[in-house]
This record gives sequence, C-alpha cells and structure tokens, in this order.
Amino acid sequence: TRVTPAERLQRANDHIVSQRYEDARKEFTTLLRELRGDDRQTARHRRKTLYRLGRLHYLFLNQPEQALDAFKQVVAIDPRAPLSFNALAAMGRIYHDTLRDMPQAVLAYQTLIAYFPKHKKLDSYHHRLIDAYFKMGNLAQVRAEGLAAVITLPNSPWADDILYLVAEASVMEGDRRGAEKGLETIVTRYP
Repeated sequence: TRVTPAERLQRANDHIVSQRYEDARKEFTTLLRELRGDDRQTARHRRKTLYRLGRLHYLFLNQPEQALDAFKQVVAIDPRAPLSFNALAAMGRIYHDTLRDMPQAVLAYQTLIAYFPKHKKLDSYHHRLIDAYFKMGNLAQVRAEGLAAVITLPNSPWADDILYLVAEASVMEGDRRGAEKGLETIVTRYP
C-alpha cells in the first residue's frame, strides 16, 4: 500500500521522538523523492518536509551544512511562505552561532527582514543583524542599522541592547559624543 505524505511525516516524527534520527532522515528523504509535481499541495509538502529535515540535521544530527541545504531549499520554493521565515531565521542562527560566518548571517538576516518586514518577531533579528555587523567589525553599519532599528522599533525589548552596540561602535570609531548620547538614551529609558 502507498504511504501518504502525512503518514510518512508522522513516521519521521515518531522516529524523532524515539530518538531514531537516522530512520527519521530516511523517511524524510524518501518522502522528498516521492513528492513529484509542482502543484501547490506538493510544494507545501516539500517545504514542510525540507524544513523538518533541516531541523533534524541541525538539532539532532549536528550537521549544520546539511541543515542549511534543506533550509535554502525551503526558501527557494517560496521565499515569502510563513515557513520560509523560520528557515531564514534558522539559517541566520546557524551561520551566526554555529559556523561563526558573519557575512552569511548578515545575508540571512537581511533577507528575512526584507521578506517579512512586519513580522512580530523581527526585532530580535534586527538585533542579531547588528550584532553580526559588530562581530565583522563593520562599525559604520552597526551605527546606521542600529539607529534605524531603534527609530523604527522604539518599544522593542532589544532597543537597549542595540543602543549599547551602537555606543560601543561609536567608542571604537573614536566618536565619544555618539557613545555618550547612546548610553544616555539607555539610562533615560531605564533609570
């Protein structure tokens, strides 16, 4: 009997719960081979399967490169689909936190922000973008992006962290007044 995509996804999830990660990977890859066609339902199943495969590689198999490959395919299918937000966010975290590849992290965060400008969790990714610029030593971009983010996201819980990065970048660039202004803003907001 033919196994439906939903049944195969359930099998893969059951394997993950049972910590049989290689069996889960096989279910996902089998399902991807079976999903043919370019209709909306097939594309939706492919996105979901690739996303779960990426999470499996990243979270359970410690294979960030394979995870990135799966997440990139999710985005390629439909960059503006809700699951693409999660895939781009995961890509940014892998590049930023695991691989320490800040230029690629910046690219992932910029793409995320461009495709999902009104997403409710976007402020944390503005912070991560600015942090990646800081780690790259691109201090002018830290200041430009940081000040823009604080203006557009004034009530963000990340605003003070962003202002602190801007102040640090200002000090490193020799702009003592800019650093003082940033720190004064933080103190004013949180006396």
